[in-house]
Amino acid sequence: MPKKAFEVMRNITVLQTATFAFIVGIASIILLDKGLDLTTLGFWVMLYSASVLLLEVPTGAFADAYGRKKAIIVGFIFQFIFLAGLLLSPNTAILMAVAVLGAVGDSMLSGSKEAHVVDILSERGRAGLTHRLLSSGLSWQHSTFIIGSVIGGYIATFSIDYALLLCMLFAVIGFLYSLGLSEKRKEKDFVTAEKNIFANMSRALSQSLKNPALRTIFILSLLFGLAAFGLFNYWQPVMREIAGWDTFAMGLFFSLISIMVIIGSRISPSLEAKWNTVILVYLGFGVLLFLAGWTPAPLAVAGFILLWQILLGINGPIGGTIVNRNTTSEIRATVLSLGALSTRLGMFLFGFLIFFIGADEPRVFWMIGAGFLLLGALLVLFMKPKS
Repeated sequence: MPKKAFEVMRNITVLQTATFAFIVGIASIILLDKGLDLTTLGFWVMLYSASVLLLEVPTGAFADAYGRKKAIIVGFIFQFIFLAGLLLSPNTAILMAVAVLGAVGDSMLSGSKEAHVVDILSERGRAGLTHRLLSSGLSWQHSTFIIGSVIGGYIATFSIDYALLLCMLFAVIGFLYSLGLSEKRKEKDFVTAEKNIFANMSRALSQSLKNPALRTIFILSLLFGLAAFGLFNYWQPVMREIAGWDTFAMGLFFSLISIMVIIGSRISPSLEAKWNTVILVYLGFGVLLFLAGWTPAPLAVAGFILLWQILLGINGPIGGTIVNRNTTSEIRATVLSLGALSTRLGMFLFGFLIFFIGADEPRVFWMIGAGFLLLGALLVLFMKPKS
């Protein structure tokens, strides 16, 4: 029965999401209040993304060689350390070090969770339910965001530290839950496992370069990272400036963002995971992001951002389904990590640009990002890869 896979997806997703759900709607505000300015905020995200770049594929290979359970456990441990660092950080230098620690937790969890639950489906002969499983996970993630962002935004009006403490609590619960996960026995001999790590990295990279579908998805992920950097990291200070929102208002808005993503994730399984769908989604991404950056009306900006999130909910499971059906179990976590690496590479490159030119007008970056998304649609249209 596929029920087990859906239960594990729900539980890990909720616990992992809750480790940052209470701060996700105000993350940029936390960093700004800790002493960063708009430009160093961009550098912080760039450093975080650069660290994920270095760690993403090795941690995916670690999960394939040593076991996804071990990777998930380590991920929750580092997420706790990351949050504790944000809570206690006395200066900018420590905040930069914290970015690296957070990247370890992120990269450990990113591919290993999905690989673990997809394997549960495959072992039961139900790989055809992968699209539905990934859509379910996205719905649970953003359902947690709805609750967490409202609570976090509200309690942050008293103290931002309260929101961080709630996240730390769920990091502990996630660690305890992951100890009880079960999976097929993995290699325990260190030398053999180390050889497997490098072998899996090589195989995953080779397969991804040779497979047209994987290659296209990873290029799209790169373009998405370039495009999304400005929106993901600057919508909070933008809305504080143009609409006067406080942390509670931002938390409420992020709950609306999560509702939109859930709507998109529910629509996604009714659409075919094919390239024509991807083209339409990326066209919509580009148009909406440009309009959000162009319009002067705060309500219109908020509306375009919300519509953009519906497409985000549609796109995630479709891309994940294409990747999973072009990947074997032995290197699944590594290949999934390559996809996450591509997105982080895009964010790193755009953050690097912002660090040098400054971030006085963040919405200009939204309009530039729209061009990358439209380029992605054209790329798929002319490449026409087989899925």
